[in-house]
Amino acid sequence: MNQEVIIVPPDCPLEEAASLMVKHKIGSLPVVKEGRVVSIITETDIFKQFAAVLGGGTDSLRLTVQVPNVPGQLAELAGRIAQVSGNISSVVAYNADQPERINITLRVEGAGRGTVLEAVSGQAGLNVLHVWGGKEYASVISPLSTRPSQRRDAVPPSPAPPASEGAVAAPR
Repeated sequence: MNQEVIIVPPDCPLEEAASLMVKHKIGSLPVVKEGRVVSIITETDIFKQFAAVLGGGTDSLRLTVQVPNVPGQLAELAGRIAQVSGNISSVVAYNADQPERINITLRVEGAGRGTVLEAVSGQAGLNVLHVWGGKEYASVISPLSTRPSQRRDAVPPSPAPPASEGAVAAPR
């Protein structure tokens, strides 16, 4: 039984390689140059770049908004963020559920959550879909624990009664 092997050249953009992997339901993709395998792109490689491009693991503010799909919306949004000393470190735009609208996800540094939200709130037709992070969330996630009761991003339990004298409270 012969099966075609899906390959890509070394200059193939990562998002195109990822699309091929999704389309063909494969977890890795050989990178071929002049008939020789020079590398392999894996799902982990895709996730690593995805996280890096979108600013994952940083203390930046992640903001997703929906705006009318007309020229100038991203420029206006960027201008409003710049006016409050916000620096956009990454931006991704993608289709919304409605064809006349577009979603934009930004990573913003240098300005606080409330300041950025106030700055963008005046843009006509803009809806804030999601906000996460910023300096106030920089130390929220603990990579050492996956149990919800021990994760720092889990909903905190109700306050415990004061510890008795001599007892030490466990850190959260």
